[in-house]
Amino acid sequence: MAEVRKYRLWCETEGAYQYTWRDDVQGVPSACPNDPAHTIDTNKITLVETAGVAAPTKADGTPYMAEAPASPGSPLFPVGIAKHITLPQVEPVEIDYLLADLRHLNGASGEVWGDFVPGENGDYIEFFIVAPDGQGGEIVVGQFGETLYFGKSGMIGPFISEESTAVPAGLKFRTVYHATGTSGEVDLVGWIRTYKEPS
Repeated sequence: MAEVRKYRLWCETEGAYQYTWRDDVQGVPSACPNDPAHTIDTNKITLVETAGVAAPTKADGTPYMAEAPASPGSPLFPVGIAKHITLPQVEPVEIDYLLADLRHLNGASGEVWGDFVPGENGDYIEFFIVAPDGQGGEIVVGQFGETLYFGKSGMIGPFISEESTAVPAGLKFRTVYHATGTSGEVDLVGWIRTYKEPS
């Protein structure tokens, strides 16, 4: 068992307390966990919790990569997506999910079947984070993962990020499907892995 510590620190840039878990090697935090460029008050760093966490290792002593690197105690809230697409599609098909609360984004997986076109010149999918632009419209503020082309199996991923990304309430997860076929039907199903803050 390895001991880890949960710290509370005041982020002056965000005007709010932030929490982060650190081990003995990492030590006391010296930057905001949301953005290292933010300014923090080093006089307001407090140790709030200590826990023992199993750290499984490979035979050569290196640690296994976590498939879902969220803070300990973070509840998983997968977001389901599904869409039936009738071809041809002149514009890409967009599937939006509006966030009612802050979520940590970690990855996605899924599948298509039907008349999709596999291969690097075929159908593909992209995942974006979208925010209001303040003028009644929307703007893409980030992309997670890469452009994913479908293989013959129709499977997507799963792909994961090594560190979860915090996405605030009011923003959207947008799945964009680019269909290249000229006729037929395609079905898309998938899951976006998200986590809430530990309670």
